Amino acid sequence: MTQQPTTKTAKATKTAKAPKPAVACLCGCGETTRGGTFLPGHDARMAGNAARLYAENGDDSAIKALPTDALRSKAIGMAGRLRMQAQAKATREAAKAERQQAKAQAKSTKAGKPSEVPPAILEIEPVKVGRWTYPARQVVSGGNTETQRNERRDGSGNWIPVS
Repeated sequence: MTQQPTTKTAKATKTAKAPKPAVACLCGCGETTRGGTFLPGHDARMAGNAARLYAENGDDSAIKALPTDALRSKAIGMAGRLRMQAQAKATREAAKAERQQAKAQAKSTKAGKPSEVPPAILEIEPVKVGRWTYPARQVVSGGNTETQRNERRDGSGNWIPVS
C-alpha cells in the first residue's frame, strides 16, 4: 500500500469588506441605515401609512410612491382590510343605534301603561322553629298578607311561607 503525498493548500485570507455608505431611511423617519433602504420594520410602517391614507380618502399617490411592487401590493391589501373593518364597524354601530332607539321607544310606550305596584315587604320579629330562630317578613300585595321565613338562620336562603 503506497501513500500518496498530501498537498497543503494555502488558507484564504479574509479581505475586509468596504463599508456601505450610510443611507437615509426611505420611510421618512430621518434615521440612517447601514446601507439598506429601510431600517428594520420601517418598510411595513411606510406601507401601513400609505394604506391608511388610501383607505381614508382614496388618495393612491402614497401607494404609487412606494419603492417596490411588493410594498405596493402589501399596502393595497392592507387598505382593503382597513376598508372592510371600517364598513363592519359602521354596520355594528348602526345596528346598536337601532337597538337603542327601539329600546327607548319601548320604554316610552311602557311608561304610558299603569304599572303594577310592587309588593310591600315588612321585616317582623324572627320566627322560632325548634331551638333555632329564623328571619321573618310579611309580604303585602294587593289585599293579601303572607308571612314568610328564611330557610337559613343568617337570611341568605330562600323565603318560604310560614305554616
